[in-house]
Amino acid sequence: MIIVATTIQIKEETKKALFLEKNRLEKEVGRSLTYDEVIEHLLSRTSTVIPKKTLEDLQGILGKEAKEVYRELREEYKTNEK
Repeated sequence: MIIVATTIQIKEETKKALFLEKNRLEKEVGRSLTYDEVIEHLLSRTSTVIPKKTLEDLQGILGKEAKEVYRELREEYKTNEK
């Protein structure tokens, strides 16, 4: 797995909520967690199916970094469609 450091823009209230969730999860698992782990946990709790039309709309605007994400989403969509 390749980890790429990145910056995202979020509201202060979202940052506080994420911090509180991080603390809650750390108490639950008994160890320190990264924000990446917390976000992965939150994402795993939801089932996201991206409509095919949305993927097609994104195809022309995705940069180099996002092309792999597009491929993964497309494969996930195909799997969910079956």
